[in-house]
Amino acid sequence: MFPDTLDFEARARQENKQVVETEWKYVVDEDYRMAHLNEAPEPVATLVASNKVQCIECVDPTRVSMWVENHAATDRISPRATNCVSQQVIVNLQKTPEAKRLTEFYKQAITTCGL
Repeated sequence: MFPDTLDFEARARQENKQVVETEWKYVVDEDYRMAHLNEAPEPVATLVASNKVQCIECVDPTRVSMWVENHAATDRISPRATNCVSQQVIVNLQKTPEAKRLTEFYKQAITTCGL
């Protein structure tokens, strides 16, 4: 990790703020911990799985495209159709940034792209 990231994380914890780790940065919700003082801290995976983290900025089109390409190759989908599916999945994730619905969005995109 980078020293700045460690400093930021330590500062956020000292200030009793909820820290949500993303791929390259940290997003701090200043009000979350204050509103949930009596609750035990939750792991990031639990927050994501329960849709408590809404982070449109966290949707990385490159990583989503790679995920779609891997699944499309397994499903033997043509490159042109894979591009259509990839774009649909990215749009859906940006509209509804819920990582646990990625497979659902993939299946919807296949239907939308006429496959």
